[in-house]
Amino acid sequence: MDGGADVYLLYNFQVLLHQDFKSGQAELSVDIFNMGSTEDAFGMYAAERAPSYRFLDIGIEAYRSEGILNFLQDRYYVKLAGSGPGSNELLQQFAHVLSQRIAGTRSFPPLLKKIPQEHRVKYSEQFTRKDPLGHAFLSPAYIASYQQGAVESKLLISVAKDPAEGKTRLEALAKYFRQSGKCESAPDLGNGAIRASNTFEGRVIAVAQGRYLIVVVNPVGNAATLLKQTAQNLK
Repeated sequence: MDGGADVYLLYNFQVLLHQDFKSGQAELSVDIFNMGSTEDAFGMYAAERAPSYRFLDIGIEAYRSEGILNFLQDRYYVKLAGSGPGSNELLQQFAHVLSQRIAGTRSFPPLLKKIPQEHRVKYSEQFTRKDPLGHAFLSPAYIASYQQGAVESKLLISVAKDPAEGKTRLEALAKYFRQSGKCESAPDLGNGAIRASNTFEGRVIAVAQGRYLIVVVNPVGNAATLLKQTAQNLK
């Protein structure tokens, strides 16, 4: 994998199938990564996509850039690269064939359906297993961007194993901000909610809901509504 294995291993990479193809002057390479679960396949796929890419209806989601076509389906992250005359057409043909043969699940991780849609930046969703916002105690977590005007906020949902750990993560976050800046209770945002800030992360609001810790970084506009609606959706 040319030294690129470390990030894949963070997402519980299981097996890689690689194959090269040639048709006339066109050359293609195909890499199929079995990541073990849709969640980890999505995490790896989302880490490498960019909102500026051209997105296609292949698998759960696919994107194209110059000479590449990558897509997500079931527990697989599939990467195709092509070069030479005719390779662009072959990339899409191969992708459709592979998608049909993989079959399986063609839906994003269920949690993504529960976070608010309004003002969400399209293709901004991510799943990370290592140090969200630089904090190991927040792992793993989903992150999505929300934009109102020129200002962007980030919604982070830290996934704990149970409600007790969810509260522990909120307490750890509050402790961190008390030591690095300031933190105060915010009962208007929910039971046990906090408002906090420092010179590193800026301002945040956060609340625990069941096994989830919900954090909005750089809360602007209707950020309070975003926090409350997310908590309601995750009940």
